[in-house]
Amino acid sequence: MAETKKQESLEIGQEAAPGMRLRAICQGHTETIGCMAWSPCGRFLASPSGDITIRIWNAEEGRCLAVLEGHNSRFLCVAWSADGEYLVSGDVPGKLYLWRKQGNPGSEDAYGLVERFQGHERMIHSVDWSPRQPRFASGSRDNRIRIWDITSGGVPEPVVVLEGHSNSVFAVSWSGDGKYLASASWDNTVRIWDAATGQRLKELQGHTAYVLSVAWSPDDSLLASAGNDQRICIWSVQDGREKYVLEGHTSPVVDVAFSRDGNLLASCSHDNTVRLWRTDDWSEVVSVDCESDDINLWRSLAFRPVGSSMLATLGENDRAVYLWDMDSDALLQRTRTGSQVRYTSAKVVLVGESNVGKSCLAMRMAEGRYPEDHKLGTTHGMKFWPMEAAALHESASPPPKQWKNHQRRDVVLWDFGGQDEYQLVHQLFLHDTTLALVLIDPTRGHISFDQARDWNKRLERHLRHRKAVKLLVGAKQDQASELVDRKGVEALCQECGFAGYLETSAKLPRGIEELKAAIADRLDWEGMARTSRPELFQRIRDEVELRREAGDVVVLLAEMAAGIRENRSLTEPPKKPAVRRIWEFWKRKPRDDEQPQSAFAPFPFDEAALTAVTDQLATQGVIVKTRMTSGEEVVVLQLPAVEQYAGALIVAARNNPRAPVLEERLLGSEHIPLPGIEDHVRLDRVQEKVVLECIVELMIRHGLCFRHGGLLVFPTLFPALAGGEEKLPHSVSLYYDFTGAIDNIYAGLVARLMMGEAFGEGRLRPGRVEFDRPGEGVCGIHQVKRGGGLARVDLFFAEETDRDRRDLFTRFVEEHLRANGVEIREHQAIKCRECRREITEDMLQANIAAGNKDVICPWCRTHTLISEGVARIRDRNPESEEKMVALRKRIDERMDEDVKSAKRAVAAEDRSPNIDGSDGESIRILHLSDLHFEEDTSPTASLEWLRQDLKKDERDFPAIHKVEYLVLSGDVTHQGDEAGFDKARQFVERLIEALELSALRCVLVPGNHDVQHRDSCYVYRSSVAGLDARRYVKEGKIYLVRDEADYLNRLKLFSDAFYHKVLSSQEYPLAPEKQGRAYFFEDTGVQFIALNTAWEVDRFYPKRAGIHPEALAHALRKADKQVWDAMEHRGLDKDKPRLRIAVFHHAVQGSWAMQDLAFLGNLQTAGVRLCLHGDVHEMRRECLEPWDKDRHLHVLGTGTFGSKRDTLNKGSARSYNLIEIAPDLTRARVYVREQPHWDGAWRGWNQFPDPEGGRGKVPFFDIDFKK
Repeated sequence: MAETKKQESLEIGQEAAPGMRLRAICQGHTETIGCMAWSPCGRFLASPSGDITIRIWNAEEGRCLAVLEGHNSRFLCVAWSADGEYLVSGDVPGKLYLWRKQGNPGSEDAYGLVERFQGHERMIHSVDWSPRQPRFASGSRDNRIRIWDITSGGVPEPVVVLEGHSNSVFAVSWSGDGKYLASASWDNTVRIWDAATGQRLKELQGHTAYVLSVAWSPDDSLLASAGNDQRICIWSVQDGREKYVLEGHTSPVVDVAFSRDGNLLASCSHDNTVRLWRTDDWSEVVSVDCESDDINLWRSLAFRPVGSSMLATLGENDRAVYLWDMDSDALLQRTRTGSQVRYTSAKVVLVGESNVGKSCLAMRMAEGRYPEDHKLGTTHGMKFWPMEAAALHESASPPPKQWKNHQRRDVVLWDFGGQDEYQLVHQLFLHDTTLALVLIDPTRGHISFDQARDWNKRLERHLRHRKAVKLLVGAKQDQASELVDRKGVEALCQECGFAGYLETSAKLPRGIEELKAAIADRLDWEGMARTSRPELFQRIRDEVELRREAGDVVVLLAEMAAGIRENRSLTEPPKKPAVRRIWEFWKRKPRDDEQPQSAFAPFPFDEAALTAVTDQLATQGVIVKTRMTSGEEVVVLQLPAVEQYAGALIVAARNNPRAPVLEERLLGSEHIPLPGIEDHVRLDRVQEKVVLECIVELMIRHGLCFRHGGLLVFPTLFPALAGGEEKLPHSVSLYYDFTGAIDNIYAGLVARLMMGEAFGEGRLRPGRVEFDRPGEGVCGIHQVKRGGGLARVDLFFAEETDRDRRDLFTRFVEEHLRANGVEIREHQAIKCRECRREITEDMLQANIAAGNKDVICPWCRTHTLISEGVARIRDRNPESEEKMVALRKRIDERMDEDVKSAKRAVAAEDRSPNIDGSDGESIRILHLSDLHFEEDTSPTASLEWLRQDLKKDERDFPAIHKVEYLVLSGDVTHQGDEAGFDKARQFVERLIEALELSALRCVLVPGNHDVQHRDSCYVYRSSVAGLDARRYVKEGKIYLVRDEADYLNRLKLFSDAFYHKVLSSQEYPLAPEKQGRAYFFEDTGVQFIALNTAWEVDRFYPKRAGIHPEALAHALRKADKQVWDAMEHRGLDKDKPRLRIAVFHHAVQGSWAMQDLAFLGNLQTAGVRLCLHGDVHEMRRECLEPWDKDRHLHVLGTGTFGSKRDTLNKGSARSYNLIEIAPDLTRARVYVREQPHWDGAWRGWNQFPDPEGGRGKVPFFDIDFKK
């Protein structure tokens, strides 16, 4: 094994290993050192540091020759010119410093500052000088690379700007001939550029996390890159292929460098090691421990370019430079072949429509059998079968010498379910496909051909330019059929780039061996990346396979560690041949004395290795790893279970009758809906909860859904318009055509916009989302699918949306699209909001050149503000970059918070005591009304006083931490105030979080104060002949007549600013006949009928409260249908108790009571047993107690929750009700609370006789629904 010593324990002259002798230690920096650089002559080393200095060291003695000062901020990188005349350095604010030699290199004033200038908008991560020209390159967090020329003698001029990376450029490196530049980026890619033209030549994809370093081999034939995925990738420059992957580090690898002779590669990592690798077989030679700073991403090492071989590394928490004399010959003799395993794996995916036979074909290929009586069934999610390469075909076997030298090959068949609900999840697993089998039933002609085209497009989108072989497979072909259009198949293969067509029958079998041979023939093993890893890393990976074969689904990381130490999984041989071969490999592995062992000895183990390997496997999509809410780390081994459960959740969201959402509170319940998963195949509850924790984290982090109001919302399940156009409320000022994983990209964009909250709260509609905040204007995106894998995203803004807000929104959208690796084209064209015609880009450019801020539609003369593209925004508004940084940080923080909250919901137990202390779960309803929030209302204080009251543990009041339902029966604001609606929204959203509610369990109805008294609702007319008297008002000799179209908009602000934002995905209907809503909750049996009693209230008729008869009829029909659907389609027991509750605003008695109460009879006939209303402004028992008992209809009112002191009636107080309903829905207890003092404490209203007698007055009363 590679030898390990700690460099800080060595003295000058001692060896870390034979061939690596410590020559000198350079000390003097007081903060961490960044990216070091050798002078071209090899005599000097420059080190930049956070102590705002650059030190120049004598390499022979380790003595500091000069200290360069002049930075005003920490600087991170430095580079020498090819002639040694100049130094360039970069700092945190994005400034570049050019230093020039002005004296003896050994003197204190060896280099003087020539220029200091702004090189980039943001932090400069890396600089490198061309070895052939007076030019240097700089890479920055602004995602750009600039190449600078200094021939003018003055301030360096940027001659080329390289753009294309979608995240920070962390490293730049010139090729030895000076023709090319390589860059490493936080977008997980390495790119090769033509340094003269700025053209991108190659994009190297293989890393699964930030890439932090890139280095050329001395002959420029190879590139080495390293990053946060703890791996080192070796690339062929000629064809861009990943040739080797080096594993062994257990933390991010921050720098790599080739030795001058090309025989060694050095790497340093946050695992506090420097490692040396030989470049002939890429095995590890030496590992040296060192003390490093865990947060120093600029930690570096560097080989001397000329002279005797020398390596510079960092130590002493990255504040000192260690110089090593290197003897390559001596080091290369130390490699022990038994310490590394070399591994090549081919991922073969089977895709196609559901029921095309993918699972049967995979089983036949991997296990040589066909499922009896179709027991395998349709794949819900995915399944996979590992197999040795030799089992696929003998031609795929590694040569015997390779197996003996620990070189292994395997093939994994991945069967992906074809159902729509699983395609959202496929993005997590398709990106690294080696070969794809696209299955069709060729006898179906053009239908199956179209399906093959669709799957081909999906593959291409997920592969994102990675090369993969594709074969077209005709499945279920027991014999050759004349129904197969052979010429059509041939044309399809040419069109989609399929490498061939083969017909198979898994049942007979037919064509199986031919298919396996074709796969083996097209797997280019020599062209695939070979992974070199320590034996322990391979042992951990094999432990995963052994446990997966044993049927383990969820494994604690600590238990896995113990199992590896004790070789528990090696006691019994597995059944499957591929996994048995793994078992045999470790069984016959010799001890250190090279003698075969008959019993397994404890295996050398390292916790950091287990963490690193499982992190890698999780990133590669082989396992899922998470930290449970209990703090324990676990891995889920059975990915088919993960995708099956994920697909079931997506189906459940799609099937939600109200909106495509999932309630978080149901995730922790054993009654969680899981369509497609039968009870007998569900995991046990403990394992199921772990799998669900993993899934919600994956879905949130990958942008498939976002968390809002106790819900997981799936934006892509809102149907976008397919090829159609929609009249938007505002003009489209910019749009992007793009290709890629359309649904996933759109969902991720919406999710991140929602989480960022920078543009206000969102309102989701089919195919679009809008964001606004009072007084700030609307920003929105609109998605249109065009077919063939193409889509368009429109950006639209309200006229009042200011330019800074537009700039930030535009930048965010474009950067999201680019970060997802899609091909996009920006169109600066406007679609007029009125006539929908497009104002061309040429017309816009002319207006911009003339300095105009808007453009006039030449057809309908509508004025529209001009939006600029991202490039112009950057140039005109550099401050937008800082806002983008803050926004990204906020989104990352919010995402972490949302993941934790969702996982807590999964882990939670949702039981609470019954009202009589018996077993069961009480159903609690928090009933508030008449919030009357205004601009100066404090939602925080209102919520805090309420929370404190609810958690009191009193004799006559149960301490509660959650409720099942929130009923808000109108008047959420005061006189239709927009700012008041926003304050009410904030209050309700925070209340949902505090009480573990969901927005779906909030029953919201408007009151008279939620109606806007719009002057435009009435227009002057001289005659009212034939009009209903309720539709007009006489003023002198003329009449004000209701404008029916505009009259509906009186509740638009209630819908847009409050209702739609709280529920995220649902608008409040503006048509009065639709303002009767029904909500049935099958888990509790409670059904709410929500009605609007203010539908005809306006400034002329403030007391005209009532129920629209069609709205009531609509709600009752909907209620009956919901119950019928639940019994007919979801197996609801018809004998399960149900309770109907009506909710409306206006009172049924008192001075402001509704006049027409006939609707109560209709409610009673429809089985409504309880009515809840607000509008109670007096604390009197007759206003709060049940009313209309004779009709078995209990009507309860609640008082004013948030009115100001000067609006309360004398002697009255703020109040609310808490209703506890027994689980059998036969009785309820109503707790009445009051707040007698403004912003004081809440307390019970002790005005009711004790139902049990003996205690006098109590703050509650009981209702018996059986009477």
